[in-house]
Parts: sequence; structure tokens; C-alpha cells
Amino acid sequence: MDRRISALRRHMEDQSIEGVLFTSMHNINYFSDFLYCQMGRAFGLVVTMDKVKCIAPLVDGGLPWRRVATGDTLLYTDWHKDNFWRGVQAELGATRGRIGVEMDHISADNLEKLKTAVQGAKPVDVGVPCMQMRMVKSKEEIALTKEGARIAQIGGAVFMDACDVGVSEYEVALRSTQAMVGEIAKAFPNVELMNTWSWCQTGATNTDCAHNANTSRKIKSGDIIVLNCFPMIAGCGIGINDDHYHENGDDDDDDDDTDDDGVDDDDEDVNDDFNEDVDYDMHDVDDDNDDMCDVDDDNDDMCNVDDDMYDVDDDVYDIDDGV
Repeated sequence: MDRRISALRRHMEDQSIEGVLFTSMHNINYFSDFLYCQMGRAFGLVVTMDKVKCIAPLVDGGLPWRRVATGDTLLYTDWHKDNFWRGVQAELGATRGRIGVEMDHISADNLEKLKTAVQGAKPVDVGVPCMQMRMVKSKEEIALTKEGARIAQIGGAVFMDACDVGVSEYEVALRSTQAMVGEIAKAFPNVELMNTWSWCQTGATNTDCAHNANTSRKIKSGDIIVLNCFPMIAGCGIGINDDHYHENGDDDDDDDDTDDDGVDDDDEDVNDDFNEDVDYDMHDVDDDNDDMCDVDDDNDDMCNVDDDMYDVDDDVYDIDDGV
């Protein structure tokens, strides 16, 4: 976290930015280690040359104090409209120069509220520079990614073991997710266990796009199955994807007109006709150009994965000021 804040402050100094207000989930998490749950309320992270402060709603209680690793926290109440911007004014109101904001996240309405709260300040974009900072990984971040990949492989193994005729997509996904969450808890006992997920997509229809959610459809013999396992650790998403076919075999319900997913065979004829009409030539690979997809065995190593309690400042709850 110190490395990240230092890199941000160097950028601020180079660009003559007096203060930054982050509002996005990803940048607040990146620069403070706090992953907020919005639920209709605003969150912010103020960074200046001498302080880092999270602005959060009172409903979140002590969570920001416990999770913010780089500074202090200011809580605001719902007792007056736009109390969040009163908090921003309290932290950045004296600023008269440039204020960094995420132009790809802050709304036009909130940008006007910022200008009202901090009179005379000139908002400038820090979204793109911060994205470039996040792309340069530290040793700690690389180690976290490798550990996440290991945990994703555990989820994938459980996923594959759970795939069987008659098992629903959501059942496969739940088993995989449970395995990954358990392993995250062992490897990272101090992180929040949230947002880890798996998708089991099966059959012709449920695999027709990347983002079909889990359903109650049951796996049939010969199905195409798409595996998605994503352990989420400290706001960092690591994932594995794989496509495979369930081994063909004899189904017990071959004489039944109703498939394992509860859909009559006749209802799927429409999908079959649609699939036959698709021009698959667009996906053909020219045999003469197969070398384009070859992986140099000499470069295989490129892909190897190495095996306070808090004090509450009374000023925060100054009811008269509405903050």
C-alpha cells in the first residue's frame, strides 16, 4: 500500500495536483485495501500530500476503520442530503488548485457537486494514470496472483469431479466455489471472503455467450461444458476457463421425451434448426496457417506457475454540521 500511495503522490507532484478524490470501487480498494458495498450510498477516498482519508456512510460502522490500511476514516450520516459532499468539503475545501478525479467513473451530476463543495478547484482526470499504475505489478502482487491461480486450479478440479449426468449447473458451481473459499480462508486468514464465484455453462444454448449465469439445467451425456472459476482475493480477480465435452454414454432416460433439464425434446428442435443454419465457415482455421497457433516448447516456462480496534473522533459525529 505504501508503494501505491507513493506512486500516486509522485504523479500528483508531477502534475501539480493538490488532492485526489477517488470514487470507484477498484481505485478505493487499490489505494486503501477497502472494498466497499455501495447500497445506494457514496464512498470516497481523499489523498493529499499529507493525508489519506476514506469517506464512508455511518451505516458501515467500524468496517472502514478496520479495513482501510493507509489512513483514517470520516463517517457521514443520512440526516441531511448530500452529506457525502459535506465530508468532501471538510477534507478538500481549502484546495484552490487541481483536484484529481476519475472522469471515467464520476457522473456529471457529482462533478458539479464537487465543484460546489470545493470552490475554485479545477478537476482533472487521474483515472487513466491510475490504470497505468495498476498494470505494473509488484512482487507481492505477482505472488498473490500465483497463489490465486493455485486456488483456481483447486476449484477447477472440484468442478470437473462434480460434472456428471443429471447434476445441475448450479450444483457444480456451488461445490467449486465452496472449495475455493475454503482454500482462500486457509491461505489468507485476514482477508474478507467475498465475491469468489464459479460458472458452469452447459449445452448448446447456455454456452452461446461468455456471461450466461448458472441455471438449474442438468448435465446431459455429450454436453459441451464451459468451466469458469474465479477466486477473488483482496479485490484481485484471478480466473481459469476451460471448455470440454461430457463423455458420451448411455442415458437412463433415452426413452423419455423430456430431457434432464425439464425441456421437451420437441422444444429444442428450434435450437437445432438454428444451429444448422449458422455459417461455421467464419470459424474455420486454414490448415496452412496452423503455425500461427503453435506454442514454442522452448517458451513453456513462460506459463509455469511456481509451485485496532479503532478510535472514533467525536467531530465525525457533529450533528449540527450534518456530517
